[in-house]
Amino acid sequence: MRWCVLVFALISGEIMADPLTEAETRFRALNTYQATVRSLAADGERQEMHYFYRRPGWVRMEFIQPHRGMVLIYDPGTGRVHLWPFGPRHVPVLSFAPDSPLLRNPRGHRVDRSDVGALLANLRALCAAAACRCSTTRKSPGGQPQSSKS
Repeated sequence: MRWCVLVFALISGEIMADPLTEAETRFRALNTYQATVRSLAADGERQEMHYFYRRPGWVRMEFIQPHRGMVLIYDPGTGRVHLWPFGPRHVPVLSFAPDSPLLRNPRGHRVDRSDVGALLANLRALCAAAACRCSTTRKSPGGQPQSSKS
């Protein structure tokens, strides 16, 4: 019975032709989302946080591991990140530019470019670069790449 649904979807063309475009469309329709993010880096570093996003670019991160209790909020209106190292009810409150080296993680990720929309934009740029490389390079009869530009 399930294969009938799949066949119908294939025939009717409801399977998305470009999943990246579909994801971008769905992201633009969102006003807010939240997620619990757990990551494990290649060096073994674990991170866990509650992540909140609200249009037009507000970001709130509540850290669980490491730095339990730390909260940071990016305000797109001021272009600043406000950081509460010991939680939002405790002093001090620190303010940083989003490109501050103190806020970037070891891989260079920035708070103001941490939302799903920024991820999709990065994927779009990678796809465009790959398409450009594919269209300007072709293989010679011996299998060696050669430029298609003359």
